[in-house]
Formats: sequence, C-alpha cells, structure tokens
Amino acid sequence: MFVSTFFGHSPFSALPTWMIITLITIQSVPGGAGEERLFTIPPACDMPSLTLSDSGTHWAALSRQAGSVSVLVDGEIKGTFKEVGPIVFGPLGSQVFYCAQEEDGRYSLVAGSSRMEPPFAVLPDRCTAFFSDDGSSCGLGLTELITDAKGEKGPGRYGVVWNAKWLGVWQEVTYPVVSLDGKHVAFFVCDGNRMQIIVDGVPKESMAVPENTMRIKDNSTGVVSVMFSKPKIVWLQDNVLAYVGPCPKGWCVSKGGQTLAEYPCLDWSGGNALYSEPVGQTGAAIYSTSLTTSSDGAGLVWWVCERIEGKKVWKVMGENGPTGITTEMDPSWNPARPSLWLASDGRTITYVGGQTGRSTICRGDWKSSAFEIVGPPVFSPDGQKVAFTAQEKNTLVKVVGDQRVGSRYTSTGLAVFSPDSQRLAYRAKMKAGWHVVVEGKEGKSYDQILSGPVFDKAGRMSYVARQGADVFLLSED
Repeated sequence: MFVSTFFGHSPFSALPTWMIITLITIQSVPGGAGEERLFTIPPACDMPSLTLSDSGTHWAALSRQAGSVSVLVDGEIKGTFKEVGPIVFGPLGSQVFYCAQEEDGRYSLVAGSSRMEPPFAVLPDRCTAFFSDDGSSCGLGLTELITDAKGEKGPGRYGVVWNAKWLGVWQEVTYPVVSLDGKHVAFFVCDGNRMQIIVDGVPKESMAVPENTMRIKDNSTGVVSVMFSKPKIVWLQDNVLAYVGPCPKGWCVSKGGQTLAEYPCLDWSGGNALYSEPVGQTGAAIYSTSLTTSSDGAGLVWWVCERIEGKKVWKVMGENGPTGITTEMDPSWNPARPSLWLASDGRTITYVGGQTGRSTICRGDWKSSAFEIVGPPVFSPDGQKVAFTAQEKNTLVKVVGDQRVGSRYTSTGLAVFSPDSQRLAYRAKMKAGWHVVVEGKEGKSYDQILSGPVFDKAGRMSYVARQGADVFLLSED
C-alpha cells in the first residue's frame, strides 16, 4: 500500500455530492473548545494553497508578494521563489514537498530541507509526489517543458525521481507505484510502439503495443498517447509484482512473471465520465485499471467485460478464474471510477453493481438498496463497517449499511474513520456555512473547513477551519 498526493489538485476544492459519507458515533468538537488560532491570513496569502499534515499539527501555505512566492511552514518562511507548484506534506511527518522555479530561472525540487535541481525545465504545477506509507521513501513524477527557438511550449516528456535519484525520462509514464515495504517503485513507460516496466530505474519486461490499442492525440502538442488508462501495476506481498500489460495475444494479467489470463482486447474509458467501446472487440475484454489487491497485498481480482445475448455483462475474475460475481452495469456507469475492492482476507469482494439505471454496493452476500447513483464506499480499518452516499431523484441520501440517514446538507466532504474503526467524521455545507458533523450533530459553523477532519494514531480528531481572515486548528482533547 502506498500513500500518494497529486500536485495540481487543491485538497479543499468542492467534492461531488455523491462522495462518501456518514456513520457517526463520535461527539463533535464543541464550538470554541479545543480551538487554537493558527494565524491570521496575510493579505498576500494564497488561501487555496493552505494544507495540513496528516497528524493535523503542521500547516503550510504560499504567500505572494511583489512578484515572488514564499513557502510558509508553521508560519516560518522556508523559501522564496519566482513560482511554486502546490505544496504537500509527506505522510506521518512535517516535511513539505513541492516543485519551484528559483528567482534566477533555475528549477528546484524541494523535499523538506533539501533541494535538487532537475536536468530540464519543469512545470511546477504538474509535479506528482508519491510516498511509502511511513514517509521514509519519496519520489516525484515530473513534466518536462520543452521550448522551441521562439520560447513556445512543445511536446512534453516525463521524468521520475525516487529517493533523490533520477530514474530516467520517457515519452509516457504511468503513475509510479511503491511496494508494500516502501523500498521499491515500479511503473510502465512507453516510447513509440513499445511498453516497458521499470523497477527502481532498471528496465524489466519489454512489450509491443497491440495493434488494436486506442491511441489518443493531444491536438495542442501533437503527442500521441497509447497508455491512457491502460496498463496497471500493483505490488503484492513479498514484493511480488502483478500487472495488466500487452502480450502476444492482446492483453494479459501477470503475477510474479507468470501469465494468469489473456484477453484479445482492452476495455477503455475516457474522461468526463464518457464510456468508449473497446477497439476491435471480438471476445472478452479486460478493464485493465480495475486490477485490484487488498491493502496488505493479499489476492488479486479484476473486471472482464463480455457480450452475452447482445448485453454487456461484467464479471469479476480472480487468480483461480471466475469468482462467480456477474453484473449488468448501468449504461452510464463509468469504469474509470474505482468499483472493485478486496478485503485483507484476499477473498471478500466489494463492488458496484446494478441493472437498468440502478446501482448498488455489494459485499459478499450483502447488497445495498438500489439508487440512481452511488458513490464509492468507505471502509473502517477493521473492515466491518461500510458507508457511502447515494443520489435519488436529485436528493442526496446518506447510507450506512442499508439504513438511510437524511440531511440538510448541500455538499459533503471526504469521510474518515478513526484508527479503532469506532468513529467517523466528515465535513458538510449548509446555507450558514461549513461544519464538521459527528453523531448527527453539527459542530461550530465556519466560512470554510480548509482541511480534515483527520485522526492521529491515538484517535484524536482535528481539522483546520477559516472564519474571516483567521485560521483555526480545532482538536479533540
């Protein structure tokens, strides 16, 4: 399991109303109790950049003044630059990571107190940070900015850094995946018509791109992509690598160097919730990015699509063949959303299923009621509790198990369980403002809940809120 954060996406942006929510067994932080003023936002502070560490005890933000950008961590200026990409905290620590352009035009990759200069110009807002669970290992995915003689942007290429070591630069790179022990990183690369797996910077298997693979052209750069939502890598226990990638017969599922299954073509999904038919489909097609393992790397499952009597039918496959799970998905269902989860026992499967415009959350022998739209479920750490949000006739419905919980909220944020699985918190918007909601009760209203709620290892909840120009850290005693 790895922890990752995508640069370029504000953690405080409004979430869709179908996002996960409610199972409330904790008491809210009383209004004013545990409220500590962190700072007053300076007029030049870029408020959307404000972010919080996992523990809820450290904060960082950008301050813009006179054409320069300063990085503030816990109120202290850590550096001043010409341009800075989004900042992110590493897991379980107080170090911040970001890409920046120095005032003299050079570029820097900043990890805590260390700086590294990349060998090419980068787009600071297009850097991606990835980490091991304990934060001891970290990496960056970088977008190169190529300019011609006139200084205009040209085709981009992508580089990867791992523990301050350059691994290489390629035309296309998939998101790097960190092994469970945090010591290794793997990803697919593509240059031309060949894909290759890179592990710790070392090229491994090389594969020809199948002829029926859909290719996407970026009209602004002319670059043709063949890896958009296609190959997928997961790490299993004992550092075993599994992936969906090209093979002589089309696309295969491989585990530890052995082929588990082969399919003639690949199912593909585009952006904006649009679904595209597989190219040249003549048989079963694998939805490659559905390849899933449990949080501790036990077991392996994936979706396969077949046409049965003119209908598209989705089946969940496993290492030993069909799992017995079959569903007819809603035609508007977007397989780009996560829709398949595996419990730590390596056997219990949770998935989004449905028929004729209705969707359900299914887990083992349990199935929720059907709704027009269901959001992905959130699970407690012990795996015993499931909560999600559904939409019915344009009304937001909170669901815990199969029990509906009404609300007056117009929007909700990401829900989070406490480490002991007994408590869950989330933020919600009402006309009067934003609240952290617990046990059916709203806490104090603020203009914004900037970050959180989060739980530390001891189970104490905290979050950051803004009222006017003042930013507060609210914590449980």
